[in-house]
Amino acid sequence: MKAQMPGISAAGTLARYFSLRFLVAMLAMFAICCVLIFFVDFIEMLRRAGNYNGQVSGFLLAWMTLLRLLVLRAHPPLRRADRHGRHFPDAEPLL
Repeated sequence: MKAQMPGISAAGTLARYFSLRFLVAMLAMFAICCVLIFFVDFIEMLRRAGNYNGQVSGFLLAWMTLLRLLVLRAHPPLRRADRHGRHFPDAEPLL
């Protein structure tokens, strides 16, 4: 008969292994989504900066995009607005 150490089992070890793998996969997917959103937003910022005839540095655009990404993740927009930033008075909150 084998002597087992208390508190160690194959089922517990396997469950920890799979839970760690799942957590790593979920964090990787979140990071990939954030990077994709960053690149799309950065391209939009580059398009908008084209109106300033090259007076805006790429580092500044990247920094502004990163700040926008952090703010959008923390506080999503609550109301719809047109392209000039005017909010519609009868618009329902976006959730």
